[in-house]
Amino acid sequence: MTAAAVVLLAPGTGGGLAPASAEELAHLRRALGDGAVAGFDRTVDAPDLVEADRGAPWEVAFELHGPADGVVAAVRGMAQRLGPAVDPAASLVVVGDDRTIFEKDPGPAPVKLFYALFPRPDVTPAAFRRHWEHVHARFVDDSPYVRHYHQLHADGTATAEAAAAAGFGSPDVVGAAVEVFESEAAFLAAGTAEGMDEEFEDILSVTDGTRNRGILTRERQRA
Repeated sequence: MTAAAVVLLAPGTGGGLAPASAEELAHLRRALGDGAVAGFDRTVDAPDLVEADRGAPWEVAFELHGPADGVVAAVRGMAQRLGPAVDPAASLVVVGDDRTIFEKDPGPAPVKLFYALFPRPDVTPAAFRRHWEHVHARFVDDSPYVRHYHQLHADGTATAEAAAAAGFGSPDVVGAAVEVFESEAAFLAAGTAEGMDEEFEDILSVTDGTRNRGILTRERQRA
């Protein structure tokens, strides 16, 4: 099965996660192919997309594509390789089906949001997936600020296997929204746009808002 994956890394006590992860990015590209892996760093002026009492914001993101078993093999041992630069319990990997909701503009995509979603106990995974793709997506489709919008629907088994292999926490993550913006200013404008309150309330109807969190990034320049 071909799968997509997003890896979101939280800083540990050792410092220097961004430079330490450069070697990890090279490892992933050797494992999956150069074109199958992209690395991202948190934007300098990014807002904190998590409440202050829920831990440090993620600093680094990886986006992977390839066979599901190959993705799991590539991330195996990641926490050990990164050592004290990463907080394994606060980092996560989600593996599943990458669904393109829309891509309005084929041009450059300088700013990318990764937003991880966690389950509500009263909503089944199947009900969440249906609502997210067929109901919630309409809110984003109306946004003049979002240029590309993908939904990574988690495969629970593959995600749990990848989390265990990498040495990370949060194997119950149910998905990750991936949205592209022209700039940080466009992202901030989207957050204050009319209808945003309704969009936020809608996603909270099927996910746990106390755990959802994200990272606003720019792609690393390739060496």
